Amino acid sequence: MSVLRRLKSLNIGQLLSLLKLGLRYPQYILPTIKATQDCIHICDTHFGKAHHENTSANAFRHALWNILIIKYNLKRTLDEASAWAKRFTDWHEEFAPNAPLVKAMDLHNNEIGRKLAAQFPQGSTTDYVQKLLEKVTLSRKLIHINELVVYRGDLVHLED
Repeated sequence: MSVLRRLKSLNIGQLLSLLKLGLRYPQYILPTIKATQDCIHICDTHFGKAHHENTSANAFRHALWNILIIKYNLKRTLDEASAWAKRFTDWHEEFAPNAPLVKAMDLHNNEIGRKLAAQFPQGSTTDYVQKLLEKVTLSRKLIHINELVVYRGDLVHLED
């Protein structure tokens, strides 16, 4: 889904919430839009539409999205860019609510991406994609939220 189509799908409360976030952090908005577009393009290339389901491809997308948001905002410090990625992607999970297990999975995979970006702050997009593709092969099927403690360093998914 394109960024413009996604914006058109928001209700007035969601739009106001996004506007408030954008006005508070305007310097991050354009790089975040670019990160989102590039993430979707990369995921479409590697997985087709499978990344829109709760599969390991979706886990890849969430992690890569956080990495690219950080990477495209590195005019600030790594900590600032990472804090923004967390703030924005957490906000996204709140404004587009999912079932608790799906939300926990998404938040977990977002964090995996931020940790990978922190480990390799100068990595290229190609490097990050390769590392995440390796993690996809090891992605763990999540049955219960409590399992996230065991799967701390792994991508997680709900469907095969």
